[in-house]
Amino acid sequence: MAKLMIVLEDVPEGVAVSCFGEQPPKDKQQQTEAQRMAFAMRDALQEHAEKHKVNIH
Repeated sequence: MAKLMIVLEDVPEGVAVSCFGEQPPKDKQQQTEAQRMAFAMRDALQEHAEKHKVNIH
């Protein structure tokens, strides 16, 4: 079972995205569909956050 918690938090700079969860099996053939979906969402959110990061200092 894929256990993944994605936290979206309002901060003065915008929205902070945090992801917590287990690592999927390295062999994609051993991953469940839920694991593939959960980690794809995590990766997409992390990529989006990196592209839209704003330095406030």
